[in-house]
Order: sequence, then C-alpha cells, then structure tokens
Amino acid sequence: MFYEDFELHPKDTDPSAEYIEDFAKIVYYMPHIYNFDSLNETIVHEWLHGLIQWATDDIDWTAESDHWLMRNIGFE
Repeated sequence: MFYEDFELHPKDTDPSAEYIEDFAKIVYYMPHIYNFDSLNETIVHEWLHGLIQWATDDIDWTAESDHWLMRNIGFE
C-alpha cells in the first residue's frame, strides 16, 4: 500500500505534508503542523490520496483529480 515518513527539519517552502505518488509515500513535515486539528486534517487528506491511488491503480489519477474527488465527497 503506502508508508509514512516524518520529517523534523523541513525547508520553509515545504507544505505541512505531501503524498509522493511514485513512491507511495506520505511525508509529514512536523514543524509545519501547528495543532491537533491541523494534524487530523492533514492525516485524513494525505491518506485519502494514498487510498485513491491504491483503489484506482489502473486509472491515471493526478493530485488534481484526487482533490476533485475529495471535494465531491466532502473531505476538502
């Protein structure tokens, strides 16, 4: 499926987290996650990217397609 990595020393330009499709990897940039609610939202958001890729492995999804689907099911 996918795995997670926790980065403790991100660059200033890094997001709070990202799903790296080519490696099926979620990277959390911990200093950019400021509170518990933000952590929860970030985890759900990135796991949805991973789950969408896993469930639709034979379809060529992009991050924008994922976001479209997430908006339509109420997760963005």
